[in-house]
Amino acid sequence: MQPPGMVISYFTSISRDEEFEKSADSIIPLFSGTYALAINFSIISCLRLDCVRNKVWVASFGVLSAGLAVLSSFGLLLYCGMPFAMTVASAPFLILGIGVDDMFIMISCWQQTQVKDSVKNRMAATYKDAAVSITITTLTDALAFYIGLLTPFGSDERRSRKADCHKIERRWRLSGLNDMPSTSLEIWLA
Repeated sequence: MQPPGMVISYFTSISRDEEFEKSADSIIPLFSGTYALAINFSIISCLRLDCVRNKVWVASFGVLSAGLAVLSSFGLLLYCGMPFAMTVASAPFLILGIGVDDMFIMISCWQQTQVKDSVKNRMAATYKDAAVSITITTLTDALAFYIGLLTPFGSDERRSRKADCHKIERRWRLSGLNDMPSTSLEIWLA
């Protein structure tokens, strides 16, 4: 029975985490398969039948670089004590996408240079053309990530409210009043 003027929510601060834990066994194989598919597509798309134009090794090292970025960033954050949230599981796809995008820009600019020029001149022309595109994508990606960083996330807000609730309850008990109106705090947390 619902009292008048009161809204009862069945979503708690751990509901999302519980659902992620329930579906983790079915998500991880799909995650691995999709990541492998993205890597293979990135490498195969640089395959050419002409041995001079073939850039499979460049693509392989570009993907390896993105993979090492994922491993090192996750390792550093976990080493620093940052808790792992399931919503972060999409980060490897973002990192791979950004790294591979820059790799494709560099390969495209390299292939547009004159084959008969020296390597020094070809590299200079490649960097000249690719620098603007890579700078623009890097700045827009950084801006998007910082906006995401500053945007409050629902579970963080509830976790903050839960901490505030515990502080209020502790002060209430320290003041000598043992009967804490827990229902109002539970409604506030919902």
